[in-house]
Amino acid sequence: MQVTQLSHPFFLVLWLLAGTQLLSGQTVHVLRDGNQPDSSYYDIARVGANEFWAGGENGLLHKIDSSGRTTRLNLPGRAVVDVLKIVPAGRYVYVAGSKGSIFRYDRNAGTWITASYEREGFGKLAFYDLVLMNDGSLIASGGHQRVAKGQVAIPRGFVARLDPELLRAPEIVWSHGLMFSFSMAYDPGRDELFLSAFNGVNTHLFSSVDGALTFQRQGSLPGLVHHLRWHDGDLWFSGAKSLRYSRTGLAGKRGERSLELPGEGCIWSLLPLNGTMYCLAFNGAVVAPNAAFDNYQNKGKVLQHSIYEGVAVSGRKALLVGHGGSLLMMELEETAGSTASFRVMRP
Repeated sequence: MQVTQLSHPFFLVLWLLAGTQLLSGQTVHVLRDGNQPDSSYYDIARVGANEFWAGGENGLLHKIDSSGRTTRLNLPGRAVVDVLKIVPAGRYVYVAGSKGSIFRYDRNAGTWITASYEREGFGKLAFYDLVLMNDGSLIASGGHQRVAKGQVAIPRGFVARLDPELLRAPEIVWSHGLMFSFSMAYDPGRDELFLSAFNGVNTHLFSSVDGALTFQRQGSLPGLVHHLRWHDGDLWFSGAKSLRYSRTGLAGKRGERSLELPGEGCIWSLLPLNGTMYCLAFNGAVVAPNAAFDNYQNKGKVLQHSIYEGVAVSGRKALLVGHGGSLLMMELEETAGSTASFRVMRP
């Protein structure tokens, strides 16, 4: 590269300032680019102090440390299932997926337990979300696995109580043939569980305060809600404005006006980090709403395809996963301004 001599002090100062601004920006390191069309990561969760698990399509499962180093994990058995949710529970890690399957890994013993509930009528259903409650109960939600893959089918939405030992069949506690339950959010302080159920037009919100034995309708949320989460005492949600999830994204807090994000596509999930609720989008962008949540900034299209989920590694650092086995490290430097866009660093 040819370097032009900077002979004027004014231009030298401008060059130094510009370089400082670039170096103090916010960075996304692409650790693995998404080039595997049948191996998307759908979820990532912290399972230890320096250990994260990411799982997804066709049994994809990796252990990842805080530096982004990955180690392949193998689910037991011959059946190929999609990993949809990973939930740590003390010494155990539960892995829920398609085809009515759930796995439990004992981190102390290094052994797996497998449960498949095909004979109990779950063979075509997916455990799309999984929640661990205060009393140790496991609650799963989901519906027809074709809907979970973005295909057309009768939704057959459900919520089921699972035996933590995986010895007994799931107990259905809520169901609706024409709705799909994409997400749940649990507030352990109030022992309250919220459930989202999409009917093709909008999302019905339900809650349970009796340990997921019964659910009561709590109104509606706009569009297709794909993700619920509790944060700082508020129930947050994200998704798409309509069933056409590649167009306009949606995010907000319950009880307040939602924010529409045209062109970003479905906001698959929300990631709170360093005081900002980041939106992870269908179009591969990381989007940052302002504090009032009435406007937003696209921080940069860091992938050419979806970012599905993220987890905080520290107060300013997060791991993101997405389509095609993408793995990213997002870092917010202390000197970075709130309006700075992300620099994308590739290996």
